Amino acid sequence: SHLYPNPAEPLVGTFVAELARAMAAQAAVSVVAPVTWMPGMRARKGIPTKRREGAVKVFHPRRLACPGPFRNLRWRAHLAALRAAGLTGPWAVIHSHWIDPDAYAVSHWEGSQGALLVATIHGHAGLGLGLHGRPSPLIRKALHRTHHLVAVSSELKSILVGDFGVAAERVSVLSNGMDPARFRLDDRAAARQRLGLPVNRRL
Repeated sequence: SHLYPNPAEPLVGTFVAELARAMAAQAAVSVVAPVTWMPGMRARKGIPTKRREGAVKVFHPRRLACPGPFRNLRWRAHLAALRAAGLTGPWAVIHSHWIDPDAYAVSHWEGSQGALLVATIHGHAGLGLGLHGRPSPLIRKALHRTHHLVAVSSELKSILVGDFGVAAERVSVLSNGMDPARFRLDDRAAARQRLGLPVNRRL
């Protein structure tokens, strides 16, 4: 996933990092999170090509930037970054968090042979349907080259099935989760007292 935090951008794709950490408690997890660069520009300082976050191995190969007119070539840059990471597998599952270029590049990667290819659609933008957006032909191709899709809402599943022609049985709806150890219900009065807030007034 190109949506993944790194030392220079610690808040990018934190939800993907949370999921990776949770999955690493169940199985071995490696993350390939390319760092975009342009010729003549040094790769961002402070981002190692590989590092470890607890049980998760994280690789940051460099990915050539493709400006707007060349956006249909982004998947080739992403594929080159996958190859540069030097991972050989074999993998049971490869999980992408963006369709174009991530999932499309994975579907062409030699290292994905024999793996179940899964991609999560986090919102309209992931399908090219953001503000004034139009899905690229590569998005349609990637959706049909991926074995299984995860939509974070029923509405997204209906778009995948109705607008993109994806078979309903190839789509699972999994709502975004949260960490109950970090976010939990608490006694309202006690919480307000701790925070120095009025106990009996609406806030």
